[in-house]
Amino acid sequence: MNTYNIDQFIPLSMQFKSTLDLDLNGVWNLVLSCQDWNRGETHGKFARLPKDYLLQRLYKRNDYLIESNHPLKETIIMRTGKNSQQRANYLNTMYGFAESLSRAKWKPRIEHDIGF
Repeated sequence: MNTYNIDQFIPLSMQFKSTLDLDLNGVWNLVLSCQDWNRGETHGKFARLPKDYLLQRLYKRNDYLIESNHPLKETIIMRTGKNSQQRANYLNTMYGFAESLSRAKWKPRIEHDIGF
């Protein structure tokens, strides 16, 4: 049986290290995660930041939702920016801030090519 979690790409623990409202429970930051990868003893993500190359996949996923006129389109745009460059800058800024708080990085053992 495959059980999935909804997880924050940038870990929620970063919110508690900041006085800013990072909106880490916002849809722009939520991703599906295999339960074992999210919480697994040996390879679990826990509060670690995903490797930076995975940020591009989050960016592509968010743009996919915007381009497909998904009901979450406006929510993502309002938080991350009105155009591709603003959205990329927003994600890079958030990732850089999180990285400044914790250098611990995580990479999944297996990655699936799902288009983003």
